Amino acid sequence: MHPRAADPGPSREVLVQLYEELLLAVSQISDIVGVSDQRICELLKEYKIGLREKGAVKDNKNKRTAIGKRNSLDGLFVRSSWEANFALYLRWMKQNGQIRDWKYEPDTFEFLPIKRGTRFYTPDFRVIENDNSVIYYEIKGYFDQKSRTRMRRMSKYYPKITVVVIDHDAYYALAKQMSHLLPDWEIGKR
Repeated sequence: MHPRAADPGPSREVLVQLYEELLLAVSQISDIVGVSDQRICELLKEYKIGLREKGAVKDNKNKRTAIGKRNSLDGLFVRSSWEANFALYLRWMKQNGQIRDWKYEPDTFEFLPIKRGTRFYTPDFRVIENDNSVIYYEIKGYFDQKSRTRMRRMSKYYPKITVVVIDHDAYYALAKQMSHLLPDWEIGKR
């Protein structure tokens, strides 16, 4: 079972209560500023669109699957907070001379003999070690069938390429070790 399948999110009752509280807040704001509830909602929508157009970036420090750009990583776009945290860790390793360099999703491997299905694979990170060897890292909290197929094909068609999978256990071991050292570490649910 997928890890998030066990958490169905807030109940309908909670959502209804939140919606009613939101309506009350909008009504109170409209009374204070002297405009209609509808105009308050329009202004909120315009404000949100304006922030998006200006490229405002949410840090999403408390979401596990927060896709988007990270201010803490100079605007790097990542697909999850786990990837963001691993990027923070790699940046720290580079700053401390433990690796030469790293990049996020720089290479894509094609499985040429394959005509259908999973034909390409893009590892999450490429790390260049101090001895110039290259190691790829894949951040995977959950392995679905497509992910397993990619790993099998990667080892078959590119046997000399090293791919290290950071699974749930490896990630939480890293988090335990590094989260207190890196101030921008995003805290996820366990």
